[in-house]
Order: sequence, then C-alpha cells, then structure tokens
Amino acid sequence: MLRSTIKPVRKLYGSHLPLSTRWNQHSLTKEPVKQFHNCLSTNQEKKYRLTHKFEPPFRWIPVQEEIINTPRKKRFWHKHPYVFYGFGATIIVCSIAAYTVISSLDSNIYDLLPASVQSVLRVVYSVVTFVIVLCDYKYSLWMYSDDSVESQESMKNTNRRVAKYILNLCLSNGGIYIKAGQHIASLNQLLPAEITTGMEPCQDRAPTRPWAEIEAMFIEETGHPVDYFFEEIDKEPIAAASLAQVYRGKLRDGREVALKVQYPRLRETAFSDVRTFDFLISIAEFFFPEIKLKWLVKEFEDNLPKELDFMLEGMNNEKLMAHLKNKFTNVRTPKVIWELTTPRIIALEFIDHAVKVSDRKGLAVMDISPTTVSTLLAKVFSQQIFLDGFVHCDPHPGNILVRRDPNSWNNKLEIIILDHGLYQQLDDSFRVDYALLWKSIVERDEQAVKSVATRLGVDNFELFASMLTSRSWGEESAGIRVDVTEKDQERLMKLGQENFGQITRILSTVNKKILLLFKCNELLRSVQQSLGVPVNYFVVFAKYAMTGINRDRIEKNNSLWTHIKCWKDYVMVCVRLQFYVVLLNLFSYMNRFRLIFKKARRTQRRGSRSMVKYV
Repeated sequence: MLRSTIKPVRKLYGSHLPLSTRWNQHSLTKEPVKQFHNCLSTNQEKKYRLTHKFEPPFRWIPVQEEIINTPRKKRFWHKHPYVFYGFGATIIVCSIAAYTVISSLDSNIYDLLPASVQSVLRVVYSVVTFVIVLCDYKYSLWMYSDDSVESQESMKNTNRRVAKYILNLCLSNGGIYIKAGQHIASLNQLLPAEITTGMEPCQDRAPTRPWAEIEAMFIEETGHPVDYFFEEIDKEPIAAASLAQVYRGKLRDGREVALKVQYPRLRETAFSDVRTFDFLISIAEFFFPEIKLKWLVKEFEDNLPKELDFMLEGMNNEKLMAHLKNKFTNVRTPKVIWELTTPRIIALEFIDHAVKVSDRKGLAVMDISPTTVSTLLAKVFSQQIFLDGFVHCDPHPGNILVRRDPNSWNNKLEIIILDHGLYQQLDDSFRVDYALLWKSIVERDEQAVKSVATRLGVDNFELFASMLTSRSWGEESAGIRVDVTEKDQERLMKLGQENFGQITRILSTVNKKILLLFKCNELLRSVQQSLGVPVNYFVVFAKYAMTGINRDRIEKNNSLWTHIKCWKDYVMVCVRLQFYVVLLNLFSYMNRFRLIFKKARRTQRRGSRSMVKYV
C-alpha cells in the first residue's frame, strides 16, 4: 500500500511501482515525481537523491514511459457518482420509512402478515436500530471524550436514549429479543445503570398476543378445544414471558392451573433472529475490534432449542424437585400436569398468594425477612452448583416467587422456582474444579486460582476471579474480609466498564459450561441487590464448595484418615468464615451507629442555627 500523502500523484503516475522500504514520509508534489520518472532510464538516481535531499519514493525499476504516464482506469462508481449517492440515499430513506412503519404498526395487522414478511421487517427494524445506537455512541464519544461533569451527564443521557431504542426493539420483535433484553437488564456490574434500569420492563412486561391466536395454538397441540379440558379459564394473561404467555384456569376436576402457551410462529422466527444477532454482532466487532461477542450468538444457538421444548421443561421441573425434596423443605417447584403438556404448551399447578422475590413491600406485608430469603436462595443454588451439578440458569426475579405456605400448620416461608427451560448439567470434573476455584479464592491461594483458571481456559485469572465474585483482585487476595457496600458496587461497575473488552475476550475463550454459571451468578446478585440486603452469597458458596470437594475426596478414598482430614478442613474453613461474618456484622453495626450519630449532630446544629436566627 502506498502512503496517503502521495495518493493524488499515484493515481496518475506509477501506480504499479512499489514503495521503497527505506523511504520516510515527505510532502511530495507532482513535479519531483515526474522528474524521477524521467531519470529512471538515464541512471541519474544519485543526482536526484542529492537534489531533493531524501530517498526517492520508488525503487529503481526500468519501465516504459508510456506505462508510467498511463492513468489508472476509473471504476463505475467514480464515473457515475450520482448513481452511487442516489443508491445510498434510497437505501437510507427506505430503511427510515420501514423503521417508522414497523414502530407504529398495530400488532393485530402485524400478526396477519406472513412469517417471511415478518422476518424481513424484524431484520430491517433491528439493523436500523443498531445503526442509530452505533451513531449515537460514536457521536457522544467524539463530542464528550473528557472526564468533566458535563461529559459524564451527557453520556448518561446517551445511555438512556440507547436503552429506550433497544427496549422498543425488544418489545416490538418479542421472542428471543425479550430474552436478550432480560440478559442485558441483569448485567448490573458490567453495563451502565441507565441501560440496565431501562431494560427492566423486559423481565415482566412483555407484549401479549390476543386470545384467538393462543386458542388456535392450543387446539393445534392438543386436538381438542379449550372447553374440553377446562371448566373455566381467564382469557386475559396473568404473565407474559419472553417465549410464552401464562393463563389462569380451572380444570374439570377442580384443580387450578397455570397454562403456559408458546407464542405462535415463534419457532419460525427464532432462528432467523439468531442469524440477525450474528450479523449485527459481526458489524459491532468490526467497529469495536476489542469487543468479542460471538460467544453470545453461540449460546443462543445451543440453548434456544432447549427452551422451546416444554416437555424438557417439565422434566427439568421434576428433576429439580427431586433434588431439593429432602434438603430444603421450604423450596419447591410447581407440579406438572402431564396430560396437558406438549412441546409447545405446559400446564402447572397454580401458585396463589405469592409475590415476586424483588417485591420488598409484598415481603414486608407477609412479614418475611429479605435477609432470610437472600440466604436461602444462596444455599439452594450453591447446592445445585457444587453438589448436584444440575443448575437452574435463569433465576431472574420474575422466575422466583415467595409466599407464606397456606397448607402448613405454622404458615412457613416458601420459595417457588419457575421456568425450568434453561439448565446446565455439570460433570464431576468441572464441578470439582469450580469448587476448587472458590476454595482457593477464600484461602488466598494465588497459584491455585491461576492453575484452576488455566484449566477452565482463562489466562487473566485476576480479572476472572473478580468477574466471579464481584470484587477487585486486591480485595480477593484479602479473602472475604471486605464487605460489598453500595460504593463498592459503583466502583466495580466502573471497573467492569473499563475492562469490557477484556471481559468479552474471557467469555469467548472460557469453558462454555461456565458461561451459564456466570449468568446465574449475575441474576442472583441482581435479585439480592433488589432485596436491599448485603450480598452474602460469598460465604455460602465457600461452605458448599468445601462440601463438594470433601465429598469427591471421600468417594475416591473412603478411609478413616480421609474422613478426618475432610472434617478438619471443613471445620477450619467454617470457623474462618464465621469469624469474618461476625467481624462484618460488627463493622456494619458500627457504621450504622456512626451514621445515626452524624445525623443527630447535624440536626442539633440546624436547631442551634434556627434558635440564633430567631433570637
């Protein structure tokens, strides 16, 4: 490639000649280049170099003068620029028109369109939205590149606009776009708060479909009308998820059920949507090479068929219930009505008098402690990860209900886990490695953390450990002595945004089984933050990790000495953890009293000033 400073000259003269590797950039005019061309055949290169004081831009190659003076052939777009500009303007105008029509199109009219037309409209809407977001960010980064307060506020406004664009796209296209929006809303420690907050409607406010379409889907799946099975059914959905709508009904035998019906034509559009994601992510990686997001498309391709099969969801439901039955008496899943379950519909026991886990007011009305709920959730998912190896990977607030059990004599707390379409089965080798990773972090064993991270496919073990536990590596090396406060959360969010490119590289190279565990951790962290309690899952995870490691050691060598060593290691870890928990609680109470004392002093000073003014 020739240098940009001589491109105008190269168009007319010597376009086929290579540059000298020793030549430094200089401002060339057309005249010295002509002189050099004329002296090529007369062996006056030395004289030319002495005259112009720099190495000639071309190596000495004897060529014919008529070839040198032959202008380069112009392309079609150079000969007819107005055709090119007109074609580009037509594409832009058509895209804007399509975007305007789709965004204002009535859902009833949209549903009447053929699936192929819907797919094209969805692609156009996605591409135009992506271009708008890209241009908005490029402009904002160009205009507000400094760290001033005005620039930070402008970037926050940009994030709010971008969240609005993406939210409208997800709600309009539905399906896996809603699923992607839910995932974006859960990335509290990686994305700006304006974006994650703006995407929260995807978790429980997905657009609904008319009853006529749902009824047609039901008849197609069962071969019978709705009245054949139901004594009564509410035709207004009680919930709209990313892939299905839920209705409340009463069977002819008197049982109340929740009927979950997959959206019509979802299978036809879902895989084309994945290809659209692939295309958009390829463009994003072209403009931002430091960001790697192809792994996200791969995860959608692998997990989407599982989530679209409601028979598999029913089996996962019962398998999780079997694992939890003898370990957690106050955690369960709804019963599956198998006679009304097909690949696209599923009937479940209706759970009444329950609220979402993030509904703090509802928990207060039922006199349920958020700390108790948070700790119980951490134990349930630690059991799944470190002992059972069968993990529910979509625990967002809409999939976890809390209530007082009306059938128990003491009205005990009960947690119900919903939506069992997405699970990760962990083999024993991976499960033990993951437990060793947590144990090494707690014990501040840097070499062990590095060794396990390498086995999992990660080079940057410090950032990997921070991603796993939501603490910077400096705090990781101090074990669990540092509690995660609100200020720490803001600092970690900033750290995640600064290392966004490195994080995406780790996610693209890490063992694929850990991706869903990352998602599970992020969602649990989001739930606990919504409960407004300290994030205490670190301690619980460490205890269950030790239990999983010890169980594996005993299975390999079931001797008395192994039992004694495992018991000793477990007791030492538990004592250390309990000591740190006591210290954390003590520091928490001290900070609380300090804030109360400051507030009282401030109130006293204001009262004194008021008295002085009055006097």
